Amino acid sequence: MPAYERLADDTTTPVVVCGVLAGLAGGVLGMIPSALVALARGEGLGYPSKLVAASLMGREALANGNALGASMLGALMTVVASSAAGAAFTWLRRREARFKLLVAEGIGFGLVLFGLLWAALPLLDATMAERPSMAALAVSYALFGASLSLQLPLRIGSFDVTDADRVRASLDEVEGL
Repeated sequence: MPAYERLADDTTTPVVVCGVLAGLAGGVLGMIPSALVALARGEGLGYPSKLVAASLMGREALANGNALGASMLGALMTVVASSAAGAAFTWLRRREARFKLLVAEGIGFGLVLFGLLWAALPLLDATMAERPSMAALAVSYALFGASLSLQLPLRIGSFDVTDADRVRASLDEVEGL
């Protein structure tokens, strides 16, 4: 069976892909409040991302010589984790919902993640005990959760891949390029 037919028959795949995209948007949106608070504190715009990268690189990530690389690694790690969380939320939330309910559930999901990570990360990695303000992180996770509601327009719109003929036509179009 060709890949496009398997994709069209599987109703979970398009839903999860919409969650990945919504999580990606949420990860980018969620980084903004923490970065702005860090900037206001004089720590630099990339400080929250460098803290995330420090979980892999160690304290060297916080050194000034590694600023760009560590910030980029931390941002990448944040976006990948956000995409995974968006996919998980969307997979758990497969049934249809009203947009307002989805926004509320997304904010709740984001705040639950915030609580879990706020409690667990310092225990798993001592570097993560040093972090931006609790209020900025709570706002970041609430924005992340709210952005998970973007999955609904993606699912309803042209990205919802449930029609085998449409998938086949778009794949044939790509192969023709």
